[in-house]
Amino acid sequence: MAIIQRATGDWVGEVVRNDLDADNLSAGFRILLIGLDYFCRGIDTEATRLVLTHSCEPVGRHRVELGVYAFNPRACRVYEKVGFLHECPKRQELLGDDALIDAHLMAILNEEWTQHCGYPELPGSAGATGTVPNNPWGPAPTRSRTMSKHQSKLPSRRPQTT
Repeated sequence: MAIIQRATGDWVGEVVRNDLDADNLSAGFRILLIGLDYFCRGIDTEATRLVLTHSCEPVGRHRVELGVYAFNPRACRVYEKVGFLHECPKRQELLGDDALIDAHLMAILNEEWTQHCGYPELPGSAGATGTVPNNPWGPAPTRSRTMSKHQSKLPSRRPQTT
């Protein structure tokens, strides 16, 4: 499915459910944003939540899984933010320019999604502690200020820092 920026109508990426397994009620997931202009704006988080809402509720998938490479901690944070959990490392999964790179298998189950609907960090949800078991990148970052319910869903306009 295409990711379209609402304000301009521009195509900014895609989300894909793949490896559909009807017998086991599972599916794979991947997302692509086409440029740095669209990073850190919440687009990938919103698109992931929308696909998971469709996958878990009307379609009835029991499990959605993905792989994320160790060189992409930003993507890992998006997946953690919506409730994916780390299941296992896949050592030396990818041959890079000068090294073998690990990947990490992450998944979310329908009953986990039902508990928090993509917002595990909210009080009263299953992930309210803010910790992710077996997270190879350490604890998830916390917000530096309190945001209203509506502000937290808006894309961030903060510039990237290095």
